[in-house]
Amino acid sequence: MTEDARFAPPRGTRFGALVLCLAVAVAGCSSSSKHAASSSTSSAAAGAIDAASKAAITKAYLTFFNPKSPEAESIASLQHGSLFRTAIEQQATSTQAQTASVKVTAVQLLRPGVAQVIFTIYTGGQAVLPNTKGKAVLEGGVWKLAAETFCALLQIAGALPNACKDPKVTALP
Repeated sequence: MTEDARFAPPRGTRFGALVLCLAVAVAGCSSSSKHAASSSTSSAAAGAIDAASKAAITKAYLTFFNPKSPEAESIASLQHGSLFRTAIEQQATSTQAQTASVKVTAVQLLRPGVAQVIFTIYTGGQAVLPNTKGKAVLEGGVWKLAAETFCALLQIAGALPNACKDPKVTALP
């Protein structure tokens, strides 16, 4: 199942600056940077995932990266989202990512409560982070974008908040 979340940022988009920074960072880096949000977990450890979980994980990614999502929904779709409120609000200052989109192309269960997500961030129709490995976690019975993945993206953009430096916040369940 492949789904898109198109960015059509109004003034104050949450992720405009992040996507712009990612585009610049990736354009100026080697091809190894495209997997900066990945971990060392082997895809051989990945397994099948039920359709409902896959749809919930995809929805979490699409909600989180969609600037049309209310801030509360974006925060709710991120593991420990309330700890990242300031980082999310700081991303709300740019309108430069008007041609950006996010596409989830694969979801695989790594272990109960943790899934690997392959996603691509596009801007202007060009993939700036193609086939990036991220994670989703089951938190309180709800699938969410893993804090580890969000922090890896912020690190590429050079804007690492204190919450990303706390291993308790970025740990996978």
